[in-house]
Amino acid sequence: MKGKLFIVLICAALCITSCGKIGARHPDRNVFSPLIIFGESFSGDYGVSNPRLEEDCLKFDAWPNEHSIAPASPSQVDRLYLSALYGMLYEDASPTEAFVFDRMKKRNTMLLEQYLPYRNKLIDSGAFVDKSASASFTSIYVKGLPSITADGTLFGQPAGTDLSAWFRFGDLCIIGVIGPEYKMMERADVVNSYQSTQSYFILDRMMPYKLQISTVGLPEEAAFDRFPVLGGENVIKLTIRIPVLIEDYWDWCKELYSNPGATEKWREGYVTIVYPFERKM
Repeated sequence: MKGKLFIVLICAALCITSCGKIGARHPDRNVFSPLIIFGESFSGDYGVSNPRLEEDCLKFDAWPNEHSIAPASPSQVDRLYLSALYGMLYEDASPTEAFVFDRMKKRNTMLLEQYLPYRNKLIDSGAFVDKSASASFTSIYVKGLPSITADGTLFGQPAGTDLSAWFRFGDLCIIGVIGPEYKMMERADVVNSYQSTQSYFILDRMMPYKLQISTVGLPEEAAFDRFPVLGGENVIKLTIRIPVLIEDYWDWCKELYSNPGATEKWREGYVTIVYPFERKM
């Protein structure tokens, strides 16, 4: 598919990191950390990927834009991103990054101690059958229900009408993380299922790394013989805006390395996802 819109992060990450060097204690670059929380300063702008028609609905995924485009060279890959991904400090990391990684590991300890027994219990019981299920998150916390609107008629509703009733949300995470205290909620039973906005967007819940989105039915105003590119002609733009609180955790920890009195960094904002529907002619 054309354009930046449909670049899939994980494939890009694997290609990039295969060119770098992981410490000898971690020879298998396909073994990711069991629990991943990315703490960089996210903009809140998400790209979409993997659009697919399934039965009587359209499904697609959404990722942070910061991870949706592959860097030009391995040297441009964020070492903290790689360290979080593999669960160990990337060997070329700076002293500042080593400091941040150490704080990140300590912060994750209590959550990991709850998560691993839960995951192992699921594996032992045979319930953990979805190999794509994960525990990957971003340091972005839900602060309310999303607004879902289009700039043209969609699902029979005029432009600007709230379309929440026509959309469902899900993710691959077998746990939820609530608040900066990292409280764990068990949710393996809803992996790869889709919920209404009221059920899915729990206050203070940490955003999953990959958000899954599904329509309820197919809008008669759109064509589905091909998937359009954002910015193309003859499209109806759907916009999902989720009110959030963004924790700039890694930036704060970097400041702490040289300034122990640095204050925590938080920003109110939105996760914004735009999907283009091809207008039916």
